[in-house]
Amino acid sequence: EDLNDCNGTIAFLSTPSLYFSLSIDKRKNSYLFDYDTKWNSDRGFIKYDFNQPDDIPKQLFGTFDCIVIDPPFITREVWEK
Repeated sequence: EDLNDCNGTIAFLSTPSLYFSLSIDKRKNSYLFDYDTKWNSDRGFIKYDFNQPDDIPKQLFGTFDCIVIDPPFITREVWEK
């Protein structure tokens, strides 16, 4: 599915290149969950550690219409947490 077709809120899990490929307008309803704090100046950045998968702002639980998980370095064991 093309990300531009998602009309809701999108979560990007450790996929900064995809997140930043969106238009500024589309990023207004998107969040980048990543461990690397070099993105923390972006409005949608949420620091995320796979070892603490529930440690995200509670107001974001259950709010995403699309979730993008595609980094090649993440193992099945990690994303099943």
